[in-house]
Amino acid sequence: MSRIIETVTVITPQCTVALPEASVMQHGTSKYVRLAKTDARVSRLLCGRATRLSRPLSSTDVIETLMELRDERFRALCDDTPSCAEDLGLDHAHADPATHRSKRRRSIASSTLPDIVEIEAPSKGTLDALLMNVMLHSPGKPLWVELTTDNLDYIRAWVNMQLSSSSADEPMA
Repeated sequence: MSRIIETVTVITPQCTVALPEASVMQHGTSKYVRLAKTDARVSRLLCGRATRLSRPLSSTDVIETLMELRDERFRALCDDTPSCAEDLGLDHAHADPATHRSKRRRSIASSTLPDIVEIEAPSKGTLDALLMNVMLHSPGKPLWVELTTDNLDYIRAWVNMQLSSSSADEPMA
């Protein structure tokens, strides 16, 4: 059986990366990319160069920081939405998240929240703070960032800034 797979190709000055269908999601007129440290394509996209490390993103905290900002936004929205925190189990009222009732309550509460939120990525070194759209998921879920030139340039610069500072601290072999 034949299968058509759509890929998104991202061209940067340092590399060209083809992101598979599973890593890109369409929402309205915008595309969102899933950022995961363990994904070799994402690593190549964000690092833009070969490194001595097999998993260069493991020495950075960029993705975690953006996830924390998204999770804070999620919690703030839940605080503003009646019974959202309770429905999602964020108040620990429902200790067993695997039960059918918890899942149903979680989906009902999630349907009242927006799909996309804006977070402010912090200023770092020479990088100015940047407002970026991310898909709103509950804490612990993968980070989906809007696929824009500004977002990718910002994240790549921040990752490379961290890689440069960590490689300067490592002894040369």
